[in-house]
Amino acid sequence: MKELPHQELRNQYFEEKKTDDKAWKDWEWKDDYLEDWRILTKDPEFRLHHQYRRKPRFIEINGFQVPEPYRGKMKIGQEYFTPEPRSDCFCENYIWDGGIHDTTVSKCGLLHLYQEAASIHGKALASFTNPELKP
Repeated sequence: MKELPHQELRNQYFEEKKTDDKAWKDWEWKDDYLEDWRILTKDPEFRLHHQYRRKPRFIEINGFQVPEPYRGKMKIGQEYFTPEPRSDCFCENYIWDGGIHDTTVSKCGLLHLYQEAASIHGKALASFTNPELKP
């Protein structure tokens, strides 16, 4: 049986909706023509050419608001990003293969699905030894 578009996200959303009538307040969307994520104002329709995600939660590291690392299940071949304080962009990208590096990065809370999140995380870590880096 063919899976519906966004099936995994649909399942997550409707599971949350069971306990929260306004679950949409914790979700964002964007379409193929938008660069920025937009807040939802009602239940998502899960349209084919839209992307959906939960609003990022944040943790504070040395004064930086860092998007919380992803701790969900990854798929083989899925791209992810890790903080890298030594890099010019403060992050590196990888493809999940389920190996020791992937699982260690995940267990250590260093896995992000978005480059921007990993970059902020890397910059926050670098700021401990480089006082010129500010939030």
